[in-house]
Amino acid sequence: MSMIVEIFIVADGTAKEVIADPSGIHDLLASLGGSDAGLSLEKSWHGIHYLLTGDAMRGDPPLNFLLDGGATVGDEDIGYGPARILDPALVAEVNIALSGFTESELDARLDPVAMTAAQVYPDIWHEPRDSLKQEYAGYLRELKEHVHRAAESGQALLVALR
Repeated sequence: MSMIVEIFIVADGTAKEVIADPSGIHDLLASLGGSDAGLSLEKSWHGIHYLLTGDAMRGDPPLNFLLDGGATVGDEDIGYGPARILDPALVAEVNIALSGFTESELDARLDPVAMTAAQVYPDIWHEPRDSLKQEYAGYLRELKEHVHRAAESGQALLVALR
């Protein structure tokens, strides 16, 4: 089974409601599915995390937001643990950090040998480097645009690993 990350833009009030009553997370995710509020990073999420942070499992905030940070939505398992909410203040921090991360930095950090050794998901690092660079640069652009849209409108982000 694949592991994907989806990031949804949600109103701050909605984010606070689901944190207060985590049982609503499944209905919220169902209502957001297929909407323009969502961005799926597909299986690229772990590679993006690694490229942003230089670490497979940790990394410094706020660029580690795909795997850490924000408020956990209770104990409600949505696939691979609970969802997380990044409040508007944290979204603004992530937006600033992402806007400063360039495709040149991505290119410099894209090291298929190191990513294989670090067991970065998915195990595709044997593919041609130029193809990987193009794919991950595209995901980075989409992620930056999505986070920027949330930050500009003062909204929260819901991060779901499923």
